[in-house]
Amino acid sequence: IYYADSSNPENAKKITDELFTIIMRTAEGQSIEFMWTSAKKFEVSDEDCIFINDGKTSYYSVSGPMRLGALVANATQEQLDKLTEFGTNLGRAFQLADDILGATSDFGGLKQAHTDIFEGKVTILLSNLMSQATVSEKSKILSIYNKKMDDKTDEDTRFILEKMNKYKIIESVTKLANDYKTIATKNATARDVLRKYHHNFSDFITLPRTTINMNR
Repeated sequence: IYYADSSNPENAKKITDELFTIIMRTAEGQSIEFMWTSAKKFEVSDEDCIFINDGKTSYYSVSGPMRLGALVANATQEQLDKLTEFGTNLGRAFQLADDILGATSDFGGLKQAHTDIFEGKVTILLSNLMSQATVSEKSKILSIYNKKMDDKTDEDTRFILEKMNKYKIIESVTKLANDYKTIATKNATARDVLRKYHHNFSDFITLPRTTINMNR
């Protein structure tokens, strides 16, 4: 970090501070997710899920690294703010796409199918499902998620996916992911050449993961 800008100690400190901010925000998001999953806290709001995602994914994977590069290049505060906004929204789209994949994919047999359901992860798909399910459905959903991973069955997974399909949870979360991607690319920057790179980057990190619409 010192070598990155040894002629400017003040900027070197900003870079160091940014690195620690990335570490702290990531640890915060991951630890809260772990605590909620361990405590079997499955009835959470969409806002709670987005808060976790902003720390463990948006800042760690997109905003933070982009801000680090910008600081090395002596970016202005206005430029940093724009990168943060872009990275936050794109990171949200990326994590929602990952949540859909984790709940629905069989990963070609390379890992546990429907991993997030078997691991009992707290995601926005689950929060949406819990908010729409009937009392009896909610009771069964909770009984499945409260099971240990090894005790869950394929029948349990089918039940969860059937209810997600019934309430169009996948479609709803896919639309939300598309909305965040649109916001990210729309507000990226006024310079055409940079806007092109922002679009290419957003396509690259979201396209392979789900059926998110990449048309611009």
